[in-house]
Amino acid sequence: MQGLNASIPATGHVAILLSHTGRNARLVALAKLLRRNGTPVIAITCSRQCQLADAASEALVAVTLRDQINEFWVQSFASSAKYLLDLLASMVFSQDYAHNMEHNARYEAFGRDNLWPLMEEKPYKK
Repeated sequence: MQGLNASIPATGHVAILLSHTGRNARLVALAKLLRRNGTPVIAITCSRQCQLADAASEALVAVTLRDQINEFWVQSFASSAKYLLDLLASMVFSQDYAHNMEHNARYEAFGRDNLWPLMEEKPYKK
């Protein structure tokens, strides 16, 4: 499915691929396909010296403590990658801040008016 989606150019989109080692053959192939079809690719890995970083348009390095603390490397990579994703999302959000705040207000109003009342109902009455 990823390959099918990657084969369709998406103007204005960017792909973000995460891999601890950056050696996942499927992600590397996906990054190459995306770039060949005009979609920029950001790789988040633990090293710039890996196949995925080479195949991507840009590479961001997520900190991991695998060499120092063997049992916590997954958590350190996940936390670092989440931080990088939060930064990227904030940067995109701030580019059109007013529009995005209006969009959020519409979602909040919809949720308040349509979804919250459902949570207050007791569907299973005895």
